Amino acid sequence: MSSVKIAEIYQPITKELGKMESVLGSSLGKSEYQSILEIGDFVMESPGKRIRPALVILSAKASLAGECVGYDFVQLATIAAAVELIHIASLVHDDVIDRANMRHNRASINSRWGDDVSVVFGDYVAGPSHVLPTGGTARFGSPLNITDFIKSINLVSIDRASLKKLGRAASIIARAEGFEAHARAVEKRFKQADNE
Repeated sequence: MSSVKIAEIYQPITKELGKMESVLGSSLGKSEYQSILEIGDFVMESPGKRIRPALVILSAKASLAGECVGYDFVQLATIAAAVELIHIASLVHDDVIDRANMRHNRASINSRWGDDVSVVFGDYVAGPSHVLPTGGTARFGSPLNITDFIKSINLVSIDRASLKKLGRAASIIARAEGFEAHARAVEKRFKQADNE
């Protein structure tokens, strides 16, 4: 049984992987902070296997069933780079959590620059990866906002005086609408208010 080398698998997507590397390098090279640029260069010097972006590209090409005429190489490379950025960020954060000293046969980012810098770098890398596929528009416009992550709970309350005024009517209306349990709940509260 012969083993297939990764270079053989990547051969049909060499052009796309090259573009993805360019997008990735460009993304890691955009910062006003020298330390971010230095760590980005460090990451690019030891790239790993790039399996995730290769799978993105191979999947896209397979879904086109060989009809690659007119498809957007730049957009595909950008999406593949975003996937790799998320992977890089998760590795950097994992190395901090695991207290790993080595990554790709050399010092890990956290062992070289410290945990605090590593966490910030991982956060920085994860941030751009979420806006790359949208051409940057996710920075200022997104279908998600903070209210998508907040659970709203309506709380209805009534004071004793209002309950005494409205309780009987609420019970009658609840029964008329077929809400027997609601009617009994109002009646129970009405009785408790009378006893207090």
